[in-house]
Amino acid sequence: MNKSTITVLLAALLASMTVAVLPVFAQQQGYAAGKHYTLIEPVVRTQAAPGEVEVVEVFSYACPHCYRFQPHIDEWLETKPNYVEFRRVPAQFNATYQVFARAYVTADMVGVVEQSHAPMFAAIHEQKRAFRSMEDIADFYADFGADKGQFLSTAESFAVVTRLNKEAKDTRDYGIRGTPSLVVAGKYLISANEQVPTHADMIKIMQYLVQQEHQVDQQVAAAQ
Repeated sequence: MNKSTITVLLAALLASMTVAVLPVFAQQQGYAAGKHYTLIEPVVRTQAAPGEVEVVEVFSYACPHCYRFQPHIDEWLETKPNYVEFRRVPAQFNATYQVFARAYVTADMVGVVEQSHAPMFAAIHEQKRAFRSMEDIADFYADFGADKGQFLSTAESFAVVTRLNKEAKDTRDYGIRGTPSLVVAGKYLISANEQVPTHADMIKIMQYLVQQEHQVDQQVAAAQ
């Protein structure tokens, strides 16, 4: 067996051991699969580039817990490691969530999602603004530079529908049952429960799993 073959096999072995090894590391820190996080089986394919660790926040603008979670995720994002690829996936559990999921994806596609993300939460949960139609939602995003006509047409576009369908499937594959939830590397699901009582706890567990996943990626890269 030549050296290149051995290297490939070693890299594959290290990658396959990730899910099995990380729970042991986590237990050493007081974190345990089935209590503080859930192993996602089968693993869901990520959008991260090689060497990057994907973190997904599953949320809804309609969710008051997600609103209260935002300061915690925003603080983490300010110091997020460069090797982390972060993205948001809007949940689509019911008709209200579906409307706001379409709003988020559309805002992303027309380029106004970053400047409007926090204000949308504030409009719903602080100002108690009622959004009764996509027209109302388009008016909101127009204040952030979106063209109302373009926003409404994009909201009904094939691209938006395709992405919503894909993200609804991802949410099911993650095993998401509530929001907010965090998914690390398509392998680990973190949601609030008796063992994870606060949003700050969710962030701590996510950071730990991200660090361990990054260490495994480095070991795989070193073996190649």
